[in-house]
Amino acid sequence: MTEVAASPGMSSSVRWRLRAMMFIQYAIHAVWILQVGAYLGGHGFSNTWIGWIGNTAALGCLVAPIFVGMVADRFFASERVMVALNLIGAGLLFWASTITDPWMLFAVLLLQQICYMPTWAIANSIAIANSADTEKDLPSIRVFGSIGWVATSLFGIVCAKNLADFGLPDVKMLDIPWDGTARPMIAGAAMSVLAALLAFTLPHTPPPAAGKKSSVSDLLGLKALSLMKNPSFAVFLLVSMLGMIPFAAYWTFCSPYLKSIGVELITPVMNIGPFCEIFLMWLFLPFALKKFGVKWTLVVGTAGLVVRYLLFWQGNGESLMFMNYLGIAVHGIIFPLFFVTGYIYADQVAPKELRSQAQGLITIATFGAGMLLGNWINGDLLLDGGVSYSNVWAIQAAISAGLMLVMIVFFHVRPPKPADDAGADAAAGAADAE
Repeated sequence: MTEVAASPGMSSSVRWRLRAMMFIQYAIHAVWILQVGAYLGGHGFSNTWIGWIGNTAALGCLVAPIFVGMVADRFFASERVMVALNLIGAGLLFWASTITDPWMLFAVLLLQQICYMPTWAIANSIAIANSADTEKDLPSIRVFGSIGWVATSLFGIVCAKNLADFGLPDVKMLDIPWDGTARPMIAGAAMSVLAALLAFTLPHTPPPAAGKKSSVSDLLGLKALSLMKNPSFAVFLLVSMLGMIPFAAYWTFCSPYLKSIGVELITPVMNIGPFCEIFLMWLFLPFALKKFGVKWTLVVGTAGLVVRYLLFWQGNGESLMFMNYLGIAVHGIIFPLFFVTGYIYADQVAPKELRSQAQGLITIATFGAGMLLGNWINGDLLLDGGVSYSNVWAIQAAISAGLMLVMIVFFHVRPPKPADDAGADAAAGAADAE
């Protein structure tokens, strides 16, 4: 098989199929993960259990390089891998919706996340492989993942009793309990089936390393670790991993926090951030990358974490509730400017045959090891240790400020080396661009 070459002009049909892929792939997760903390709390789960079930996503990320580096890079077309993972994940997520025993729920959701989490990196790889200009094309495709994430708010709104209960127009809705129930997991299972069907229509993306001599390190995706020879990439990966400590505080514990301060419609409220993200990713991210370069785009994304937790820290009182909403809205800065820029940066640094593995490496560092670390610190050490939400947010702001300073001082990007020098040192990051 030959590698897919990015055509000078991506067709409209391909572009919209890739956008649909991103839309539904992120909606699968958003429809249930945002309110799962409130759901578990309603069943009497401790913060430790909430953290560990939140960790199923992180543990799923740890096996991402096996699917991305071994399966998608070497043996099977990426779109076919997406079909299989989504179908298996659908069955597991439906099964999880019937379980309330902590250990059993943890085990089933762990298997589901092992199938689901690699799809993020594979979706990025499919989009990049079929793009003519990654910096231009990827934001306009990936933004539909944010749109899909936000669209899941409609479930909670449509299932409400009356919109007037939430300060909205007096419109009677379905009056079906949603947030805090198992129904979101059932919806996620149905979306997984749709995602599998959609994957059959994606452009054929054969494995870029097919037929090449392989080693154990190739099969496990370990060769992407050679990128750590570049000091700036090593700093970026470390900051990305530690940045998940404050990010996990939001991802896992924001819904029980909002419930504790009397917020209704948790899923729509938490989707304020992804709603803002849509516009920033589509309209501002390409401009930021061109105008400010990779380094300062990443720094601004890290600064967003500082701003979010300062707002949460001050937003506990009912009279300052608007600060919580602003803190959620800041997610629109954090995700595109740090996480999406990080994927673009990795694509610039990595040699062509390691690009999928590089995407998987970032997924491991952030939503894998970083999320595990963050949930352990925030759940076991802080919240279950008796620390108040207000103090937890202050701690997250301090951690974020420290990481921002590390990026400013130690992260540097270098112009590309001449073509005749680049080959030997590509894995060390010679292809960074600013």
